[in-house]
Amino acid sequence: MHKRNKSKQQRKLAANSHGNSRTFGRGGNFSGYGFPVSTSQNTTYDVARQAGWPDVVGFAQLWRMGTKNPIGKAGIHRLVDKTWQTHPVITDGDDDGKRSKTKFEIDLQILITKHKLFSRLKGADWRQRVGRYAAILPIIKESNPGESSDEITTVSGIDALLKLVPKFESEVDVTDVSTISDISDVNYGNPTHFNLREGVVGDRNPIDNIEVQLHPSRVITYAEGADDGSIFGIPTLEAGFNDLINLESIGASAAITMKKNAQQRIVASIRDGQIADKISNPNSEAYKSFNRSMDNFDKGVKNSLVLYGMDVHTLNTTLADPTNPFTIALTSFCASISTPVSELVGLQMNEQASASNSAAFNKTAKSRRENFVNPEIIMKTLDYLINVGVLSKPTNEIIITWDDLDEDTPSEKLGTAGKMMEINKKNYDAGRGPQVFSSEEIRKAAGYEADSDDELEEFSEDDDELTPMDK
Repeated sequence: MHKRNKSKQQRKLAANSHGNSRTFGRGGNFSGYGFPVSTSQNTTYDVARQAGWPDVVGFAQLWRMGTKNPIGKAGIHRLVDKTWQTHPVITDGDDDGKRSKTKFEIDLQILITKHKLFSRLKGADWRQRVGRYAAILPIIKESNPGESSDEITTVSGIDALLKLVPKFESEVDVTDVSTISDISDVNYGNPTHFNLREGVVGDRNPIDNIEVQLHPSRVITYAEGADDGSIFGIPTLEAGFNDLINLESIGASAAITMKKNAQQRIVASIRDGQIADKISNPNSEAYKSFNRSMDNFDKGVKNSLVLYGMDVHTLNTTLADPTNPFTIALTSFCASISTPVSELVGLQMNEQASASNSAAFNKTAKSRRENFVNPEIIMKTLDYLINVGVLSKPTNEIIITWDDLDEDTPSEKLGTAGKMMEINKKNYDAGRGPQVFSSEEIRKAAGYEADSDDELEEFSEDDDELTPMDK
């Protein structure tokens, strides 16, 4: 049995699901997410307060920024979309295409098709980037079902799996939950249980409103950046959160200024002293008549305004060009998530710079596949399902193979093959001897297999008739 901390003062897990601030075992000057809290009351020199940056950022704020802020949403999803642009091929050992499928591979195919494994894993992947972690709840039909707070029992076969449900951190919450304190336990420092909550921030189901305690064996957690072996990773928007606030402020300032200018706020300068005396009295008929005239003019489309002894002009607000500060904030945010600006927002650039940015972004996605998705998402999920008996045990090492993100598209391959054929034709027309590219090289460039040896054997060594392409 796991030992639990009995004292409330010894609890280490922070409450963060509802945006509140609780100590995370690092002292009173840290929030639940480990953000340092400013204690300065001098707003003259406190940049954070002047800029409107929050001292404490919880899950609710991160979720709002990742769903209502377009740049923040792109920061969450863009790299995940690139990572899962295609699905991996998972095999039980090497597969030359000639051997029969193993029981593990047959079960896995059912998991992929019936339970939409890759779609669910991608859903958990982007959810864990919002907060410190996310989870998948495997809904399993147990032969001897117990309470949800009890350890899950093993089952026999893929048919026992009913569904896989991705959840946000807020939905599998650890607020006020004790940690495993036994330093000899492999799960030391992790929560003793999770609180499954419906109707919280992140949950879009308006019907359910329940709270159930879950044993850790019933939850598969995913946390990017959790290199200490815990379930707590690093939110993707953490480093660039202030930049996102700056982007919102700049955009809002420009919109508000344009709205104020469009409202045509009228300023009247009264030259005649007698008229000024009459209008300045709220009880006078002149005052009421003047206001009626101004209201009718403001509400009308083709109205005219006749005023005696007054000069009228509109009050406009001048706003500096927001492009430069917006670009600075956008570039800073993109740096915080290791994503080129052109990849995040589709900025038009010259071809060489765009190709360079795309190559760098592909490199980031490939590294993420190998170092995080393969071991911490795919293998973690498969190991869990094998251990509980949903998947059969593999007979060999599980091999995960992805395609190359830098590989040309089919149309690009055909374009390259066409250029190679054109070079061959020009070389032949110029009488410069043998072809530059062989038929096999052109077929490979187009994405096809080279001619097999069997096909080549149909021609004898004495067969010298060559087509123009082969000359």
